Amino acid sequence: MPEPDSTAPKPFSAGERSSKNSRDSRNIHSRQSYGRINKPKQSPCARAKTKREQQLQRLGFKRTFDDLSRNDAVVRAVCNGY
Repeated sequence: MPEPDSTAPKPFSAGERSSKNSRDSRNIHSRQSYGRINKPKQSPCARAKTKREQQLQRLGFKRTFDDLSRNDAVVRAVCNGY
């Protein structure tokens, strides 16, 4: 039967870990905001285009040229053109 390798690291039990490492990991986790996901904010232009698309989906195929012009005017104003 082969002898155990004396150079292999021993597994740590919970009692053998240093308390400093435990304290550091607690501090890191306590600084994180749980439940929140930091999403980058959309630009006003992107929001206007998204809103325009939603309005077009809501109107469906029963939309007039006036509806399209009204929605595009808002996007043009916010995006300085398109």
